[in-house]
Amino acid sequence: MIIQTILLLLAAANADKYLKLDLEFEGMNYVTNLEVGSEKELVTLQIDTGSSDTWVKTSQSTNNTNNDKYFHINNSETFHSNDTNFEMVYGSGYGEYVNGTWGTDNFFVNDTLLGNMTFAVVGDTSQHFGLLGLGLPECESTYYHVNDGSQYMYNNFPMKLVENGIIDRNLYSIYLDQDYGHGELLFGAIDNNKFDGEIYKFPLVNGNSLVGIKNISAITITLNEISILNLKDDEKIPVANGYMSALLDTGVTNAMLPKSILEKIANELDLDYDSEANIYTAECSKLDNKLFEFNFQGVNFSVPILDFAYMHDNQKLCGLPITETYMQQFIALGQSFLDSIYMVVDLDSESVALANAVFPSNESDIIVLENGIEDIENLKTPPDSTTYDLQHMIYSTLNETIKTNFDRHSTYHKKSLINSKSVAPSTSLISLSTSSSHSLIESIAKVSNNAGNTSNSRCFTWIWMILSLL
Repeated sequence: MIIQTILLLLAAANADKYLKLDLEFEGMNYVTNLEVGSEKELVTLQIDTGSSDTWVKTSQSTNNTNNDKYFHINNSETFHSNDTNFEMVYGSGYGEYVNGTWGTDNFFVNDTLLGNMTFAVVGDTSQHFGLLGLGLPECESTYYHVNDGSQYMYNNFPMKLVENGIIDRNLYSIYLDQDYGHGELLFGAIDNNKFDGEIYKFPLVNGNSLVGIKNISAITITLNEISILNLKDDEKIPVANGYMSALLDTGVTNAMLPKSILEKIANELDLDYDSEANIYTAECSKLDNKLFEFNFQGVNFSVPILDFAYMHDNQKLCGLPITETYMQQFIALGQSFLDSIYMVVDLDSESVALANAVFPSNESDIIVLENGIEDIENLKTPPDSTTYDLQHMIYSTLNETIKTNFDRHSTYHKKSLINSKSVAPSTSLISLSTSSSHSLIESIAKVSNNAGNTSNSRCFTWIWMILSLL
């Protein structure tokens, strides 16, 4: 083992300090292939910035298909089990579960040794793919999911890449392109050909501070405004304004919004509610030339609303599968948002950088960030330095329309053609009582009143659910 570690470090010292993983869009997930164990068995893992644990499916896993790639524990001479259970519930809690055992083994990519990793092997799951957790150690299930005093944090996959000398910094960048069905995950580096325009640095915020959690545990940043842009009529319709924390989560297919914001969007877009499918719908033509604009500390990023929609029933009707959250302070922006954004996550400095992604991008210009996110050339600071915290966590839904002239070249860069995504909604919308303004007391009440409706592997949402038990 010592010789193996020395060889690994020597190889890393003579190579570029980054790791590139190619991503494929399969079954509404961005996945990558890694090799595990002495036999270098290929496993397919979904990348997830909203989770911190890595787990693989075994050959005995439930829900396996002939096309699944899984790990045969008994075939690996280097696998070691620590005989402790791994249990998790994902998504909305409706039958999305994993059960397994913790252990360690070597990971490889294209026959290149990445070193020994801590992960779980899962034999009982409803999931089609394993998981590559990319979150903070504070979100590891051994830490936040344990309340008997035995909780601990361990070096997860990104941290192990640093420990094993593969990269210098606990940092990665993500490029997603659903239209072409692929993407790129770079550890320790960025790809300058994957984004254009200005790139901004945003500090992570503690979305769980209200429940007494002191440390940042998820990739959340300050969101100040959500608006609808109507390019045809040169209108901007603010939907919500104030201080919100937004989770940037590749494990969420679409988006998750509080009921008041979702209802405001439905009203402004003249959406109909399909009670059988539990989803809002509209003629696709009504959504064309309309965008969602998200303002983060004074910096706007716009995404075509059709990127959040899919064909529903026929070629004219679109469904908008944005999920209603159980907590008024919780917002999650998933693949539908990140598909237009180039995101750099620096877990060491607890910050992210965002820029508009370039589509398509077939060339690469990879730059290693030895000292972290600050090494990015021409990195900008957002104009508003105030961030979401205990003193700044109130927002309101708005009722106004602003006439404006848009610079259509800078507003958005992706095509606004009708999108033919065939996405099936995975969760139901839940009815909550809300008002147009939400204070801390109201937020506490709403979490408590809805306790027991769901459990979630997302560190952000799980900690909010703990509030209901206090």
